[in-house]
Amino acid sequence: MNVEFKYVEDIILDKIGPVCPEFDVCNGNPYVFTLLRPQFFATFEYDETNGPVIYDEAFEQLCEDLIKKAKYENVDVLITPEYCIPLDIITKIISDTSESLKPNLGKIWCLCCQGTKYDSFLQYLDKFEELGAKVIRYAVETATLKNFINALIYVFRLTDGRICILPQLKTQIMADRDLLCEGMGMSVGRVVYKFGKERPNQLCTIICADALNFRNISLSNINSGNENIILLHPQLNEKPRNSTFCRLKYNLYDSTECDSMIYITVNWAYGTKLIHRNNPQPDTTLSIINPWSCIYVKDINNQWLEQQRCLRNHNFSKGLGFGYFNRCKLKIWYCLKNEIIHLLTIKKPKGIGPSVAQPKQDVTVNKVYEAKDRRYLIEKDYIRKDNNLRELLDIREDEIDYNFPLRADKENRDIFFGVCLGYLEKDLEKGQLAIVDNEVCNIVSIHIDDECEEQRLKLINHFNILVNLLKAGKLPPYMKELVRSHMFSLEDCIFNLVSKDNNVRAKAIVSYVPYEPDAKKVSSKMKEEEKNKNAELNKDIIYELISEERENEIRKFITNTYVCVFTQKRGTTQIISYPEYKPEITSSDRVPDGTSIMR
Repeated sequence: MNVEFKYVEDIILDKIGPVCPEFDVCNGNPYVFTLLRPQFFATFEYDETNGPVIYDEAFEQLCEDLIKKAKYENVDVLITPEYCIPLDIITKIISDTSESLKPNLGKIWCLCCQGTKYDSFLQYLDKFEELGAKVIRYAVETATLKNFINALIYVFRLTDGRICILPQLKTQIMADRDLLCEGMGMSVGRVVYKFGKERPNQLCTIICADALNFRNISLSNINSGNENIILLHPQLNEKPRNSTFCRLKYNLYDSTECDSMIYITVNWAYGTKLIHRNNPQPDTTLSIINPWSCIYVKDINNQWLEQQRCLRNHNFSKGLGFGYFNRCKLKIWYCLKNEIIHLLTIKKPKGIGPSVAQPKQDVTVNKVYEAKDRRYLIEKDYIRKDNNLRELLDIREDEIDYNFPLRADKENRDIFFGVCLGYLEKDLEKGQLAIVDNEVCNIVSIHIDDECEEQRLKLINHFNILVNLLKAGKLPPYMKELVRSHMFSLEDCIFNLVSKDNNVRAKAIVSYVPYEPDAKKVSSKMKEEEKNKNAELNKDIIYELISEERENEIRKFITNTYVCVFTQKRGTTQIISYPEYKPEITSSDRVPDGTSIMR
């Protein structure tokens, strides 16, 4: 079944008349748009007759409060996760006389509605029309109809003041091998709408498994007519990182035509459950463990590290983390896993006006909300993170020598762990902020979700090995100044071990890299960095002593710097280190790139 992409402007002109507004998100000025995006928590009941439904009066009140917030903040776009909004809320929006729920002209509510029986859905559409809304039924009229409707309903105001209701249906069922829900009962649509005909930017939404409809939803029709796309992707998805599910996104970003695209996902929060209405057994219950609601922005020049440091700190304080996915050259702004609602300002793909006025920041959290009593949104100044480092590190808070990662802020922790784990980046922090294949994060500082935790625990184990080697005095002989007197620190953004004795001028890069060939490469790279830093640290004091003809005192005043990369000797349990200490006094380099045996 073919899927057609239709411009909202065209279908309004055809079905209603010349009353379509200009949508603010699609204009080139201002350069940014605002987005309200909830990652809600809920418990669903589902079957093949009704689809997923939330039977919770408090949650309905929470949805109503969300829409009031969108209206109060005058957001350009409101997007909800899939199967979120009860249709009774749409009724309230249309009949609202206080104007506290209706979008202003040029704004778009993208409301993914809960499952509804087909006949009941038609009755709702009739009711919307009776209340004065203009309803465009094209998506329903052209669908392959079954038991229930899974609708995204666009709600916006026409230029004559009336509310327009524009449903869009999912074009592809989600994996449902037991035919318990969508596979047996969901009506399948064949139209995807695009906002912004002949405008600088366009907005389009695909619903969850639409991403699996490779034949009909692709680069050619998403990008057709305009490369400056804001693509929304609401989901109710157990496995948002699944490689097949993500294939569309990667195909899009592999093309230079999508260099300016903004791709926005919204899923349900950790702990959300879907329980089968007639057979509530463990094997029929689905749970959201790894929400991974993200905003993807391309950054071909890879210049984000320093340019967006303050932005990363600000956004993280409000529950939005950051990583860089080098495979597609993507900056990824991700929600932490628990329930959270963000009001965001996002730079549009294309702005019109003087370049000096373009904002530097691509995604900024303006406000963050939590749900109070499951009924209301409450703004928070900051979000508490699930930081269980204290329980996982072999370090006590009162261990002054080693508790630096427990005291440091996140940015410094990221750099520190980057050094300790031996990342081969000049900017070691990048290693911690890297997102690897399947969009799994490398970061040690924070718990993101269970899918990232396996990698995190592996890295924490490597760090703990390093800590215990240092506690056991296993530093090689050439670092004798630091063997018994040292402490973790972060100096000059690279030295993570310093002397506790103020009279001893010594700093070191110490790392643990489990695979010996990698350790050797890391050692060589770190040695280059250390030499450069050593020259930088000591040049002033050396110049001063030489100018005062005190060359014989140079050793007394310079700072000694070292590198030690611990690793496990291949095929054994023996711990060795690179580079090797070469004791001959005549050696041109006392520490060549060899190995020292520790135990």
